[in-house]
Amino acid sequence: MEAAANVPRVKTQIYLDAWPKDPGELDGAATIELLWEGWGSHLVNRGNAEKVQKPDQLMKRGVGLVCFRAATAAEDNVEEYFLEWLGGDKKIGYSLHPMARNISLTLPSPAHPLCRGVKPMTLPEEEFYCEILFRPGDKRTTPILAAMLPPERPEEQIVGWACERADGGRAFAYTGPHYHASFHNDHFRRLAMNAILWTAKIEVPEGGVQSTVATEDPVR
Repeated sequence: MEAAANVPRVKTQIYLDAWPKDPGELDGAATIELLWEGWGSHLVNRGNAEKVQKPDQLMKRGVGLVCFRAATAAEDNVEEYFLEWLGGDKKIGYSLHPMARNISLTLPSPAHPLCRGVKPMTLPEEEFYCEILFRPGDKRTTPILAAMLPPERPEEQIVGWACERADGGRAFAYTGPHYHASFHNDHFRRLAMNAILWTAKIEVPEGGVQSTVATEDPVR
């Protein structure tokens, strides 16, 4: 985000494969992004009460949340929190996670600020979660990305969505990327960076966040 050409300077803090040693460091966050394993290995789980209580405290203050890939897959015993914070959950025994090649992603809500500068895209290979559990009639959620899944019996599935909570907090979830190469797609990378700004309540610029990648060769 610091290398983006058309956004205000923002401070970021990265925690690699770890919960902060001092959870108080999260208190000043405008938004939190999770890219983690799911279910029993999810960073937010009942095995440590603080890892549920601290995010809940922050969400109730209106802090944003961005979840990619398995961070959208919460265990049943914290599902109620994720349905409130994020609006959806990759539920055990309910959701699917097919691999797909040359999958096209459409934008069901192209006027949403998250979609500024973003066009429908095709990814060469991805693992998507679909049949996501949403609360029936939840008007807080807006579909952002959709795909025809699973490949063997395709129907339109929501694989990315936004959520605007009653506490004023915003969230964005995308059930990929399985491969880092997806970030080499300009439109996906722009959407991901737009999500950080939008959930932090920073205006997403017209045309979306402009950025480049360090190398021309995608990494799986």
